[in-house]
Amino acid sequence: MYQGIGRGIAASLAVIGLASLAACSGNSVSSSSSEFSKAAPSTVTVTASPTATSAAGSAADPTTQSTTEGTETPADSQSPTGPITVTGGERTLTLADVSGQTDAWAAGSFTPAGASAPLDGALRTELSCGSTAPNLLEFRFPRAPGTLTVQAAQDGQASNSDDTLSVGLIVDGKPQPAKNFAFNQQASVQTNLSGVTVVKVAVTDATDPCTYNGSSAALVVVKVSS
Repeated sequence: MYQGIGRGIAASLAVIGLASLAACSGNSVSSSSSEFSKAAPSTVTVTASPTATSAAGSAADPTTQSTTEGTETPADSQSPTGPITVTGGERTLTLADVSGQTDAWAAGSFTPAGASAPLDGALRTELSCGSTAPNLLEFRFPRAPGTLTVQAAQDGQASNSDDTLSVGLIVDGKPQPAKNFAFNQQASVQTNLSGVTVVKVAVTDATDPCTYNGSSAALVVVKVSS
């Protein structure tokens, strides 16, 4: 009897011992797993933090943006021609003396209609009958004494010889009386430069009604003298 009770107690103790061992082993595994999961995010965070800071700094670096914008070249950096100084004697003005656009004009060797030799210093422009806007040459002066003279004629090589052209001056915004000239004629206009800052030479096609026989071409020689 006592032997049977002893065996039962021994068996019970063995079961309890195994259960306790299993419980202890399970807690140890759980604790170890928990500590690994906490350590892993810490390592990732420390490694990623400098990279994120560097990326943010590069994207928002105002010094880099300012330097890039500052090196851009302006679309149009050309400066206008300064005032023309009238010194002793006489000088023929060229396209280099013009302030503003000169696209409608050309410099070269051109012979007026009815002449046998080219007109020295001539500037040429083509005109169409019916156009309301004149072809202009703008010159600027320092209000000093002097005289500006314009001699005008029609180009002997123009495709149209039927139109009458006109040449005039606009002095400091005030139009002066213009003069007309036919294909075989010449005209001259003049102004005093004392106190003047801007003179525009204005050439137009004054034909009325229009002939529509092609483009006419005017030749002008602009001179300044003291």
